[in-house]
Amino acid sequence: MRPLAALSLLQLALWPTVAVADEATGPFTIAASARLRLESIDGQFRPAPTPENDTMVSLRTEIAASYDAGAVRFNAELWDARAWGQDARSSANTREINAFELVQANVQVPLAGKSILTLGRYTLDLGNRRMVARQRFSNTTNAFTGAHLALEGEAGRKLDLLFALPHQRLPDDTGGILADRVQWDRENFDVVFFGAHGTLPGIAHGTLQPYAFALIERDGARLATTNRRIGTLGARHYAKAAAGKWDHDLEGAVQFGKARRTSAPTDSADLDVFAWFIHAEVGYTLTGGWTPRIAVLFDAASGDGGKPDRFTRSLGPAGSDALKAYRRLHCMAQCLGRKQPRSVRLNWCA
Repeated sequence: MRPLAALSLLQLALWPTVAVADEATGPFTIAASARLRLESIDGQFRPAPTPENDTMVSLRTEIAASYDAGAVRFNAELWDARAWGQDARSSANTREINAFELVQANVQVPLAGKSILTLGRYTLDLGNRRMVARQRFSNTTNAFTGAHLALEGEAGRKLDLLFALPHQRLPDDTGGILADRVQWDRENFDVVFFGAHGTLPGIAHGTLQPYAFALIERDGARLATTNRRIGTLGARHYAKAAAGKWDHDLEGAVQFGKARRTSAPTDSADLDVFAWFIHAEVGYTLTGGWTPRIAVLFDAASGDGGKPDRFTRSLGPAGSDALKAYRRLHCMAQCLGRKQPRSVRLNWCA
């Protein structure tokens, strides 16, 4: 088999995710889950010395605990992501392996109404999770240290404000990753992320979600970066699916600022950044007992044609590393999808 034409990625859940939770009504709650997964790739697209064929078994265990002290709530969450069986030259990285990591350790302060202030280590989903998200598919997750203020008003209106130091997952060396070595993730002011995300229902027969984010990074003692200083402005408008009705999901964003072409210490040339992306989806849900939904989707984004114009959503969700084979060069895709209850989805893309 050859790369791309015959690239195959098998992701097989050997059994469904196992989850348990304490259903007690007291101030202390605890929940846990475990997911075992087998991944295999044939016809590797990465260059040597990465092996052409590789197989990995991974286990992700999550334990979350919370204590409601009345005026405040204390939360902690541990993720343990390990892997076995991969080749010594495997491309497995910190997306797949991050052993014994405290991804959340925070205090939440209830404010007026349903508003909440979170301080400490936390994970976060915003909007449709395109820009800021807690990972679901990957074995490891994005996490932050800082503050998150969730202001909730009447009729579903909401404003999220955050100032965060994104975590650098460790260890990040090949030997430490493949050995499942335990090392606490690091956060510092070399990488700073902040912004705002709003939710405004009842706008033009749907919900409007405007947002603005900024990412500022610099090289540190153990972190080489492209010194991005970029802002993102965007908005999403959507209407939820319902039987016998049309729905839609429209989103667009632009990025601007400065960055360097590489993370090499010798690269000190700041380049202008301008990147963009758009997403459009229109669907209709049929009536009847099965209520299938038929949708047309369109996505386009600026690429990486020799300058830093590739749209960055580094704090959003990550898919399989196999997707890195298809580098987005002014990418454009159109899809026709059909979705049925219980998450059955059929897609055709061109």
